[in-house]
Amino acid sequence: MMEKVERNADILDNVKLIDDPKPTIEITKLKFKNHTLYFKGINYANSPITIKYDDQDVLTTKQNQKYFSYHFPFRGYKNFSIENENFKHIISKYDYATDTPEIMKSVFGKRYWKLTIKTPKHSLVKLTLGIKTYTLKSHFKTEITFKIPIKEVGRNKKFNIYATKKGLKTSPNLIAIIKK
Repeated sequence: MMEKVERNADILDNVKLIDDPKPTIEITKLKFKNHTLYFKGINYANSPITIKYDDQDVLTTKQNQKYFSYHFPFRGYKNFSIENENFKHIISKYDYATDTPEIMKSVFGKRYWKLTIKTPKHSLVKLTLGIKTYTLKSHFKTEITFKIPIKEVGRNKKFNIYATKKGLKTSPNLIAIIKK
């Protein structure tokens, strides 16, 4: 019995245990509405919290505040960071904004231009071509197809696509040029 203990002690001499700090900040609720990010959380460390947007200080809280709830009106798609003395939590655009749609396929027929877009489920996708806007809902699908008459495409060479999803910020605009 004693021999096993000594061998384990030898093994532990060669291993260094790392003190991995547990998260001292937890975000319990996150939502986006009307150009404002709302979030709630818990500060387990009971130390001041600094909130930054695009690496610029927005707010520093009091030390004895365990539960926090804040809202920040903002424009853009930069990262928020919530940090205290030994922990940092990042809220990126992937947490609060709808994913940008991707163009999968573009086909010109005799009468229609069919543009297939990859988008998140349950999102509303808008395509702006000149002064006209086309809208499709993705429901349970991740690929949707716009069917636009060729005469509507006409002289317009540039178009914008963006997606919106309930509780999230509108995706960044995808700007593309039509090549026939």
